[in-house]
Amino acid sequence: MASSRVKFKRTQKAATQDRLTKWELIEAIAADADESGLPITSSESCVATKSALESSGDEYADGTVKELCVVAKFDYESSPKQRRVWRTYGWTVIRTVAKSGWTPEAAYDLLSARHLTRVEVNAAVRGPGHPDEEPSFEAKCATWVHRANALMMDGARLAEEVERTPGYAPSSQAELALSIYHRMTERQLDAEIRAFFESEQVR
Repeated sequence: MASSRVKFKRTQKAATQDRLTKWELIEAIAADADESGLPITSSESCVATKSALESSGDEYADGTVKELCVVAKFDYESSPKQRRVWRTYGWTVIRTVAKSGWTPEAAYDLLSARHLTRVEVNAAVRGPGHPDEEPSFEAKCATWVHRANALMMDGARLAEEVERTPGYAPSSQAELALSIYHRMTERQLDAEIRAFFESEQVR
C-alpha cells in the first residue's frame, strides 16, 4: 500500500489506547472513512487505516488492514439490533461472515434465531459448492433447518402486517405467500420448528 494524504485521526487515537477491543477499532475506522467521504473498504481508506494503526509503533500486514476495513463496513451498515447479535458471537465468527460478502440482513437471519456454533457458521457461509471442503451432512441439515425457521418467522411477520391493514387486497404473489404460510401453520410446522430450537437438543 502506498502512503495516503488522508488522516484517520480517530483510528490513530484508538490504536494507542490500552485494552482496545476490535469492535471499538472498527467503529473508529468507519467513522474516519465516513467523515473523509471515502468508501470504508476503498484502497485509500485501507492506506489511511494502515498509517493510523502503525503510528502506534506496530506493523500491520496489508491483508489484516483490509480485513479490518471489511468488517468495519459490515458493522457500520448494521443496525443496533444486529450489532447486539454480532457481539454475542465475537470477532472471529463475524469476521468470517463479513468476509463472505453476506449483507447484515442475511447474516442476522442466519445468526439470530439461535446461537450457531462456529462450524455451523462456516458451513453456512461456504455453501454446498465450496471448492475447498464440502459441508458435512449434519452441517447441511443444520443450515436447512435454520433457513426453514427464518422462513416461518418471515411468514409470521407478513401475516401480522396484513392483520394490521384492514381492507388490504393482496396481489396474487402475496396471496400465494400467505397461503403457503397458513398451510405450514395448519400442519403445525412452525410449532415443531420452534419447539426444536427451544429444546435441549439444540446446543
